[in-house]
Amino acid sequence: ALVQVFLAVILASAAMAKFMDRTGFAKSLTSLDLRSQMAPFVAGAVPLWELATAVLLLWESQRLWGEVSLMLLLCSFAWATWRALTSGRRINCNCFGQLIPEALGWKTAARIVLLAVLDGFLFWGKKPTGLANAPFLDWVGAVLLSIGLLLIYAVGNVFYESRRGWVIRL
Repeated sequence: ALVQVFLAVILASAAMAKFMDRTGFAKSLTSLDLRSQMAPFVAGAVPLWELATAVLLLWESQRLWGEVSLMLLLCSFAWATWRALTSGRRINCNCFGQLIPEALGWKTAARIVLLAVLDGFLFWGKKPTGLANAPFLDWVGAVLLSIGLLLIYAVGNVFYESRRGWVIRL
């Protein structure tokens, strides 16, 4: 159940951050050579897809669709990362909007692999997790733990990027 909540929190956080900075996300998409006419549409569609996937992951009877949707999202993120790495340009990830500034690169690829492993864990562990019947405090604990892990990643990323001299100023 913790993995479901963690993945849902990650997806919902990323979606909200992208909604808050749709222009920046559209700019990142254009930097990946997505046609400029399509960038605003995709900049709105991806966060909606992330939110829908988060809901499906938490809805036990629809969890399989959420797992498949997450894998498709991760494939699209992997394509974007590959595109950035092969272009030789430093492209802003905008994975979490301006909340966690970073460039698309090997660190992004590692995060995609980690999320794919967690998604695979859910996929191959077919049995219901009992999330719907979990006590309220278990839900709160899982959400807070997930947010805490995301914050640890964000703070670590700021220190890492500031040492490299590449931090987006808010």
